Amino acid sequence: MPAETPTSRAIRCRLAYVLRVCASRRLRLLPVAGRSGDLVHANLLWPTTQYANVNRVPYAYAFTKFYWMPYYAAFRNVLGQPLAFLACALTTGSLLVVVVLPGLLAAAVAVLKKSVFSQDLAPFWICGGALWLSETHRPDLMHLVYGSAIWFILLCALLGKLPSSRVPASLLAVSLVVLGSLNLALQARTRIDTRCGVIYGFKREAALAFLIAHTAKGEPVLVYPYYPIYYFLSGTQNATRFSIFVHGRNRPDQFRSAVESIESKRVRYVLWDTLITDKTLPQWFPAYIQPSPRDLIVENYLLSHYHQVGLEGDFRVLKRNE
Repeated sequence: MPAETPTSRAIRCRLAYVLRVCASRRLRLLPVAGRSGDLVHANLLWPTTQYANVNRVPYAYAFTKFYWMPYYAAFRNVLGQPLAFLACALTTGSLLVVVVLPGLLAAAVAVLKKSVFSQDLAPFWICGGALWLSETHRPDLMHLVYGSAIWFILLCALLGKLPSSRVPASLLAVSLVVLGSLNLALQARTRIDTRCGVIYGFKREAALAFLIAHTAKGEPVLVYPYYPIYYFLSGTQNATRFSIFVHGRNRPDQFRSAVESIESKRVRYVLWDTLITDKTLPQWFPAYIQPSPRDLIVENYLLSHYHQVGLEGDFRVLKRNE
C-alpha cells in the first residue's frame, strides 16, 4: 500500500474536522429545539420495539408476486411454457441478480480468493456493504435494489477477473439491456407543471393540480396517510411533523399530536388517498393489522371535521367544515 502523502493527509484531516464540527453543532441544537427525545426514539427505541410490527417482510418480497409470476403468465400465453421461462428470465434478469447478489459476491470470493479484496476494490466492498446493510431493515425487492447499486459495480469488476468471464458478463449485460429497453418503452411522457418547475410522469396528477390551484404557497395541508412528495411539488407545508401515517408504525400519541396540529392550524384541505386502505396495506406491509374503528384517531377526526368536495385522481378532497 503506498504511503500517505502530506496532501492526502491534510485533506483527510480537514474532512474529519468539518464532519465533527457539523455533527456536534447539530447535536447541540437538538436539546434547544426539544427534539432530543425524538432523536432517541427514531433511531433507537422505535426500530427495536415497533418497526417489525409493520415492516417485517420475507427476503426479496414482491419479486415473485409482482414481477416473476405476472411476466411469466403474460409470456406463456404468447410463447408457450419453455420460451416463456427464458423470456421471463431475461426480462427480470437484473432484478434476479439483485436478489442473489450477496450469493454471487460470496461465490466470487470463493473462486478468486484474496484478489477480490485488492486496494482498488476495497471502497466498493466497504461502501457497498454499508449501503446494502442500510436497506436490509426491510429486505423487500425495492429496498434491495436501492442498496445494491455499488455492489452491482463491484460484481461487474469481479466478473472481469474471472478466467472465463465472457458468458456471465454477457448474460448480465443482456438482462440490463432488456430491462433498460422496457424502461424506455414505459418512459414518462406526461408533462406536469408544479410550483417547483416542470416534471414528467406516467399520468396526470389531478390531486397535485388541485392543491396548486386552491392553496397558497406555504399553506399547511395534509396528505393522508402519506404521499409527501406532494408537499414539495405543490409548495405547501405538511400540517404535521410526520411524513407518513401507518397504524402499528406510528404510536397513538403521534396520531393525537397530528390531530392537534391540524386543529391548531385550521387546515383547509386534506387529500385522503383511496388506494391505501385496510385491504391494500397488507400487500405492502404483510404484518399490518388494522385497528378497531374507535382507535382510528386521525380518520375519526377527519370524518367529523371535514366533508368531501371532490375526487381528484386517487385522492378524496376534503374541506374543513365552516
